Amino acid sequence: MRAPGIPTWVSPASACPTPGLHPRTVPAQGIPGLGIHALAVPAFWAGSALPDLLRLLAVFVLAVVAWGYLVEPRWLRVRAYRLSLGADARGGRPVPLPIPRPPKRPVGSRSTRAAGPAAKGAPPSPAAREGVTASPATLRAAAARPSRLRLAHLTDLHAPVYRVSEAALLRWIEAWQPDAVVFTGDLAEGKGLPARRGVELLRRLARRWPVYLVPGNHDHLYGWSRLRRELEGTGVHLLVNQGARLEQGPVGIYLAGVDDPHTGRDDLGAALAGAPPGWPVVLLAHAPAGGIRRAAAGLGAGLVLAGHTHGGQVRLPLLGALWIPGQGWFPTYDRGWFQVGGTWWFIAAGLGTPRPWIRLLCRPELVLLELVLGEEGR
Repeated sequence: MRAPGIPTWVSPASACPTPGLHPRTVPAQGIPGLGIHALAVPAFWAGSALPDLLRLLAVFVLAVVAWGYLVEPRWLRVRAYRLSLGADARGGRPVPLPIPRPPKRPVGSRSTRAAGPAAKGAPPSPAAREGVTASPATLRAAAARPSRLRLAHLTDLHAPVYRVSEAALLRWIEAWQPDAVVFTGDLAEGKGLPARRGVELLRRLARRWPVYLVPGNHDHLYGWSRLRRELEGTGVHLLVNQGARLEQGPVGIYLAGVDDPHTGRDDLGAALAGAPPGWPVVLLAHAPAGGIRRAAAGLGAGLVLAGHTHGGQVRLPLLGALWIPGQGWFPTYDRGWFQVGGTWWFIAAGLGTPRPWIRLLCRPELVLLELVLGEEGR
């Protein structure tokens, strides 16, 4: 018996109360049956497929967030470049370099030391006496580049919220055999979070190489006087609106370090006051703030190493960084090489992963630099 209110041209199966098309729906013959199909297709998408799409979108978002939280912050990216500074502290373009393969064992391990030249009867180098072993190929390369100087650039550790492997970091730096390690701010995360893990990492680095550090805005948030006390006795050289000579044979560079430009504490004139005439100047600054970008070019710095931006931390394909404090949405100075008024800048993406505690398409970064100096760099 036909249900009340249902037209005679609708079969009982097509009157099923289940939304959308039912597998057993058999509409009546003719044009009215086609109309039922036409009405049922939108009902199918609204009642079934749209929630499926939303569920797929939710799964995709959760997968991306999980990747950005669990995987990418641990996945260290290492980049190496050569830059000619020359006698006038102005050089050519940065050239990517092949990255040396790091040793398989941690720095200073017994088997690593045994592989060095001291194990073969050769007199130990100063680096080997400190527990760092250079391979014969590295020693030959060092002897063949008397006018070249190597740096390892670290920044934005944000201790304790970093998840890169310290052992891997030390192995990469050891493979590079730098003349110095530079750290461009934000060793600490902020109030209430201990920085001793980062301090101990710098202590380990300073046992092997000269380490130079400038403060960042989070170091001041943590308490710069407190952090200075914790760094005492580590061997780390603090460059707070001052400089230091870094010599390699007959040539060298002047490392000028400024206090955090992001909070207006920088004094570039004071940092450059001790620069020897004709020496290339490498400026260490935490943030690529607009004022110091203009001032660095005007005062003759050949290279500026900075951090602060974290590379945006969350990036989109083709669009780059979404947002950076002090620069806003889709910023220009996010990471990598930039040239401002003849001065080269390298802005590193940093090592830590502070709030929002994820990295997307922006892995933690270690930067290795070879600077060509003197006549060879002209």
